Amino acid sequence: MSRRRIVLLAAAALAIPVAIGLIVLAADVLRVPSELSTRDSRFESAPRRQAGLWSGIDLLPRNPAARLLGITDDLEYRRAAGLYVRAAPGELDYFGNPALEALRAKAQYEITRQSQDDPDAKRRAQMLVMYGVITLDNRPYSDEERLKQIQSAADAFRAALALDPDNADAKLNLEMVLSVHGALALTGNAASGGQDQGNVSGQGRTGGGY
Repeated sequence: MSRRRIVLLAAAALAIPVAIGLIVLAADVLRVPSELSTRDSRFESAPRRQAGLWSGIDLLPRNPAARLLGITDDLEYRRAAGLYVRAAPGELDYFGNPALEALRAKAQYEITRQSQDDPDAKRRAQMLVMYGVITLDNRPYSDEERLKQIQSAADAFRAALALDPDNADAKLNLEMVLSVHGALALTGNAASGGQDQGNVSGQGRTGGGY
């Protein structure tokens, strides 16, 4: 067999899996929007029972369909928000429950990351609201730590409003923090007189006051 024929046969053999992969990718691009809508409905019907809902939405590894459709950031936002809802700050007592403590820690990390990385300002604002709420729900070990938590949460709500002035959750939560804690919620007004830093990594809560 000539060398040229061998090269042609090898190229043909390689072309077959490539063609199959392209066909699967094309089908996946058509399938993913409907799959995303279905999973949204599942989340809305039972949000706390949907672990891993936003993973594996593509048929192919490394999410090529999601990247082609430009929904990678949407999926990341949904994952972070889903973790937050399952952690249920202010509703579940996580103290002494290792599984729930681990879930809260993961939710807080993802919320923080998304509040920095998400290209959509409104979604970053909502992540900041979630951060503020979960921060207020942390169990402090001292009055000084509690004060820092209150100030950090208030900073997060204000940062959310700077990104999205129409965010009703940020407005409501900031008003409640200020009504309960007054000037103590403002950075720089600690009882010691020291100037606290107001940098917030970002997080948030969906719906209602804390």
